[in-house]
Amino acid sequence: MVAMANQGEPEQSPPLGISSSPSPPPTMSIRQRAVLEGLINFGPKDGPQRLGAIYEGTLVRLADTAAPDGATYAAHGARELMEKLGWQVNDGTPEQRGSLGDRASEIEDAYGVAVRALSPERALWIGAELGPEILAVMDAIEHMIKWKQSHTVSRRNHASLMVDFSIGRIPGHLQADKRKQWMGLRDFFTNVAHHRMVDGTQQTLADVAERFSELEDFLYARWAPHTVRDFGEIDALLARREGE
Repeated sequence: MVAMANQGEPEQSPPLGISSSPSPPPTMSIRQRAVLEGLINFGPKDGPQRLGAIYEGTLVRLADTAAPDGATYAAHGARELMEKLGWQVNDGTPEQRGSLGDRASEIEDAYGVAVRALSPERALWIGAELGPEILAVMDAIEHMIKWKQSHTVSRRNHASLMVDFSIGRIPGHLQADKRKQWMGLRDFFTNVAHHRMVDGTQQTLADVAERFSELEDFLYARWAPHTVRDFGEIDALLARREGE
């Protein structure tokens, strides 16, 4: 006789990318706590762009070695962190903030006012004087164009901006190396997040963790406690004196 299946509540499958017995949240190092605090204080306090939440989520993914396709999900979190942080750093003035949808809404509103002020006969628009309603539409279009230009940053310039943000002003040849490293990290996380091989090799969770540590180096350089930065300056000074 075949045993009947359990007629109780159906067994729930774990969410995609989470193991059935996920690892507990990882214990953070002093360095990671400094980075987390910096991200929380720098970015938005709520909403999907919370930098601290993205960082913590990525650490959980990296710690959950039993999760299926863990490397992909961890890389996705790292890529999101780099992208959202970049948006915050390049946010600009209050007039430059928002989205392309915001700018389109401004044009739509101005257009609606202009159409209501004009004759319903479009043929009569030709040769008509430009009233304030039409000028408002032109201003909204100009605002969108300038907004787009201010938000269009080349990949190289964006990497330079992020190096300046994390490490500060450094000699040109050193910045070039760090800029290349930043762009390499972004490419790596993007490729792994899309199940692409890197240098002909399928990347593992350990590979993602190693590269994520490089990203943490950038972030820690920005938010390391002042005592740590002071020790670094002392070490550099002693090294120079030993070489004299």
